[in-house]
Amino acid sequence: MSFRGKAYADVVNRIGNASLYKDLQSEELCQLYKSFKEFNENNQERFQGLDKIFDSDGWQITDWVETITNQYIPQPCEILQLEKLFELCVKYNLMIYASY
Repeated sequence: MSFRGKAYADVVNRIGNASLYKDLQSEELCQLYKSFKEFNENNQERFQGLDKIFDSDGWQITDWVETITNQYIPQPCEILQLEKLFELCVKYNLMIYASY
């Protein structure tokens, strides 16, 4: 399995204080899972309905932010999916290898 780590590197760093630009061992993935689980539980109410937010001109907010910053902004559902990814890594004692 693979995923576009570059797109999620910033959010993984901010929530889990980890880098996707290096191989992640099972201990690090366990901590990432705990960090994402806590983050998602604490922000569950804020995530309601946030997948599509538009400004007054009809631009989707994430599209606008990406236009200004050239940075991918994950949707709340993607942050929840990252938690599930890290949970699977912990459950099956998997690693994540950095790819360049």
